[in-house]
Amino acid sequence: AMKASDRKLTIKVARLGGDEFAVVVLRVGQDDALLPVDVSTAVDHLLAELARTAFCAGDTPLWITGSAGIALHPRNGRDYSTLLKKADAALHHAKSSSGEVDFYRDDMQLTPSFYLKTEVELYAALLEQQFVPYFQPRVNLEGGRLVGAEALVRWQHPNKGLLSPGDFLPVAKTAGLISRIDLQMLELTCRQIAHWRHTGLPD
Repeated sequence: AMKASDRKLTIKVARLGGDEFAVVVLRVGQDDALLPVDVSTAVDHLLAELARTAFCAGDTPLWITGSAGIALHPRNGRDYSTLLKKADAALHHAKSSSGEVDFYRDDMQLTPSFYLKTEVELYAALLEQQFVPYFQPRVNLEGGRLVGAEALVRWQHPNKGLLSPGDFLPVAKTAGLISRIDLQMLELTCRQIAHWRHTGLPD
């Protein structure tokens, strides 16, 4: 728990997949109203902590930054699915406007034309194999030994560059393309594992 604007908040974090996380900010006490400034302060605190934490790749320190989209209950929705969808739209807007944090507004709603255009591009991406696996290492913290890797999907878009899952998976799910993307990713991952074995890397 943490305090924001003199109001005690409980923050819960869950990984959605890839590099995306859901953060739920709850008020403590029935008489304690949750204000937008409370949520904004909590999210700013989390992003600041993330930016202050350095990770080392060999001898090179790396810093991670993040963006956030915020949807408020009950103003923007009363169920998990609606709130998550609108928070994702706000996140997409924050990234496209080079900002860090954005609250959901009605003008951020993804339009039918956007969905249709993205769906057509997703079909082309499958045919042209524009989806690529990025491997996130899994390290044993006790000995620092590499014990495996997690394959994360990315879309190498011909015009927009490298896109993260949050930029296209909601449309892919609506279009029923998730299983086809999964199969293509599985095939590419197996090819990469075979290549690693051929070069002599241990399992």
